[in-house]
This record gives sequence, C-alpha cells and structure tokens, in this order.
Amino acid sequence: MSSYLLDIAHRDTRVVRAVDFPSPSAGKELRRLADAGALLRLAHGYYALVPEARGGDEGAWRPEVEAAALAIATADYGVEKVALIGPSAARLHGCYPRALSTAVVAVPSQRPIRETIAGNVKFVVRDVSKLDLVRVDTELTRGWMTSIEETLLDLSGDWPRWPISETARAEMLELLAAQASNEMLNEIVGWSRNGAAFRRLNGIVDD
Repeated sequence: MSSYLLDIAHRDTRVVRAVDFPSPSAGKELRRLADAGALLRLAHGYYALVPEARGGDEGAWRPEVEAAALAIATADYGVEKVALIGPSAARLHGCYPRALSTAVVAVPSQRPIRETIAGNVKFVVRDVSKLDLVRVDTELTRGWMTSIEETLLDLSGDWPRWPISETARAEMLELLAAQASNEMLNEIVGWSRNGAAFRRLNGIVDD
C-alpha cells in the first residue's frame, strides 16, 4: 500500500490536501492515487480516502454531503473550530429522513460556497465555542455538530438563510422539538441571551 494511503488511514480526518504533506510531489501523488481509485477527488484540491470495501466500485462511492462538509472544514481549520449546524445537524440527529443537496458548516472565516462531488458546502462564520455542541462521527471524520436544542433554536430563525425549503424546515423543527429538552433550551437561551429565538420558536411550535 502507498505510504500516502497508510498516512491518511491513520489520520482522524480522511480528507487531505497536498499541503498536508511535506513532499513537493504530494499533489502529483494524490492525483495518481485518485486516478487509481484509491482516493476520491472530493473537491478541487481535496481528496478523500475511499473505504477499502468500496474501492472496487468503479468510483460509485460518494460520501454524504454532511461528511464532506465537516471533513473539508476540519482539514482547513482543525476539529475544534468547526461544526455542522442548521439543517445538516438536524439531519444527523435523525430529524430529517431525506438527503440534502447542500450542507451547512460553521467556520471561523468567510468563504464562498464550495462545490464537491457529494453536493455543495455552505460556510457560515460563527464562533463554535459559543454554541452547544455534541460529538458526531461521519465516514470521513469525527467532529462536532450543534445539539438538538441549539439546532432547534438556529432553525427557528432565518439567519443564516438556510438552503432548504420551508416545508423541510417545518418538518425538522417538529422532529427536533419532539426530542428537545426544555431545561436545556432555557439554559442555552440564558447564556446566549437569545430570547428572541426562543419566542420565535414558541410561536412556530404553537402554530
């Protein structure tokens, strides 16, 4: 097995860039491994390790867009500075059953939407240390996403402009609300001083 593949396999995040390796020929080697089917060109400059069991699928394997978003953000900023939020967190909490074409991830700095082979990634600037987070394991990395209660509060507002339909958002809110802890909701509202979101949420749930 290529030393590059062994290196990637032992990383916590299985999405890499050429700059992650000291060799000046890293870009060329990553492209060669992608051509051989051992890596997947996830997006321009980003390569994902293809699971061993899926390596013979003639390129049929695709990660979920949420996994791609979290792994790309983690590769760029590190695991402690990024988190899946909004509809992406709702989906991984099991509160939306259908696949989404765009994932939303909180990052430290502004950047444009990135197209990937798994779907689009929307980056939103937020300080994740101020969010209520829980751990999440995806097929490409382990990282963070907002808790059920934080996700519920986020989705009750229009900021950021969530890339989902109002019908999808309503379904997510209903399923999240059914699982949320009122005590935790009140706690998050208290430390975030976001009473407006809580009042908005109560109006939506009452409707």
